[in-house]
Amino acid sequence: MNPPRFRILANNQCTNVGPNLSFDGLTIRTVKVEAIEGECPWAWAPGCEWSAHHFLSEVFTGFPPNQVNLTRNGKWVTVPVSRVPESYRDGYTICTAPLYWYSDWLRLILFFEISMLHGATNFVMSTHSVSRKVQIVLDFYKDKGILSLRSWPLMPSSFLIDPNDSIYRLSHSLSHLDCTFRVDTKIASLNDIDEFIIPRNGKAIDFFRKLFSNHSHYKGATFRHAELRLFNPLRLENTTRFDLSGLKNLTLLQHDGPGKAVFMPEYTRNLKTHQVSKYFNKKHRTLKVKKSDAILLHTRYNFREMSEKWLALDFPVNVFPSISSDHFVQSWTEKQCKTPIHSCWEILKPLDEWLFADPQPDSRYYVL
Repeated sequence: MNPPRFRILANNQCTNVGPNLSFDGLTIRTVKVEAIEGECPWAWAPGCEWSAHHFLSEVFTGFPPNQVNLTRNGKWVTVPVSRVPESYRDGYTICTAPLYWYSDWLRLILFFEISMLHGATNFVMSTHSVSRKVQIVLDFYKDKGILSLRSWPLMPSSFLIDPNDSIYRLSHSLSHLDCTFRVDTKIASLNDIDEFIIPRNGKAIDFFRKLFSNHSHYKGATFRHAELRLFNPLRLENTTRFDLSGLKNLTLLQHDGPGKAVFMPEYTRNLKTHQVSKYFNKKHRTLKVKKSDAILLHTRYNFREMSEKWLALDFPVNVFPSISSDHFVQSWTEKQCKTPIHSCWEILKPLDEWLFADPQPDSRYYVL
């Protein structure tokens, strides 16, 4: 990073005041406070009282300590310091939003294997709640050395306040930016489990390499959305039998929707859900890739069944066919803030053997 700064990621109620840092008798001020999605409250979720924030300190050229004290409004807490990579190796890493109530282990395997066919070398994922079968799949790819897996627990709460009841999708924006700090490959992308960035010809990684080498001022690219409808029997229930014949009957639907981004982490300062919002160097730009060259394939079972209203809500695949999704849509739209754990707990908790995230040394929240 040039110039070097401390960067703090936090979920916060809307604020323009960040914490100061101190260590070894030094005090370092926070000089920039940014809502990661660009505004607070976020226009997409105006009912959310808490949002992901990015605090940047003044320039610091000394040797970074292992931990610092953060202070604000007379309160303080000690937190560890992590360093971003000093160099970036050739490769392609895919970052995903935190997994919650996720049980479709077969779709997860497809995500890994199709992504690797297109040159993905590494994955960074966080989990809040997954089924035991999904955890087995995650552990398999983690043991292969290509998956960096972190727990993504709920934030601390009290009888007086529970931020988890008013933050969008477990603060997926925070996890996206957190991933950019951890990636050590030259190329990375933001994908959901049901998305693939695919060029018209060849492998995705070769397309990305050529794109960035041919355009030195472009350090990111966005890809337009297309729908790819999957068919049964990919949706398997209560079985460990593989049957991928549903891949033979794919239907491509040319409906526009939100795209996704590929970027070079070394040059990326901030990400929104669907694009790079800031680079360290103001001269760097994002290229809008033509649909004739490459597209974002968004795969679901129910695209033809969805109305325009449903598509706008970007509602996830319902992996429990016996449960009506109308309950969740109504709950989230009325509240104007998607809180999938609190809103869906009573209905989804009994349906599978869920494994829930516990705070770990490298993935815990600090309250200030």
